Amino acid sequence: MARGGRHDEIMVRCRETARECDDRIEVKNDARKRPTKRRASGRRRRSPAAAATAPSPVEPLQLHDELGSTVKILGTKYLEQDFTLLDILNPAASKGAGVAAAAAELGATREEIMAIGDNYNDLEMLLFAGTGVVMANAPLSLREIAGLHPTASNKDDGVALAIERFILTPPQSINQ
Repeated sequence: MARGGRHDEIMVRCRETARECDDRIEVKNDARKRPTKRRASGRRRRSPAAAATAPSPVEPLQLHDELGSTVKILGTKYLEQDFTLLDILNPAASKGAGVAAAAAELGATREEIMAIGDNYNDLEMLLFAGTGVVMANAPLSLREIAGLHPTASNKDDGVALAIERFILTPPQSINQ
């Protein structure tokens, strides 16, 4: 279903920004071309032949040195899953900017917004929201930021608990 107007304008700008980033970042040995197998968890695993020819992992600092200020790079290591997430963004892009734009479009104030996050790419959004909630499975340095409210982990229904506490519970009951 087409929304038209402002939504289409925003989507066009997002696509243009993505194309500009694609033009600036040269991707060697494109991972989409490597043979993969699915793990039971649903994550892809490279075949032994692909793993043998795969380039060594690139660290966020190395990428930052190569790309400079043309992108913003956020890296998070998930030790339990043996997984590292790299967010490579336009320097002006963030979840916080997205939430601020949506709030302005909807006429919502920061105090009316609750944001829930578990990663560094959520930080600007958490700080923008009137109620920023950080998951227990977030990195320790993110959980220690003053002004953010803790909740349980993803596995322990942290989002549901935050919604119950900050949205479904009447305000006078929260302070008791």
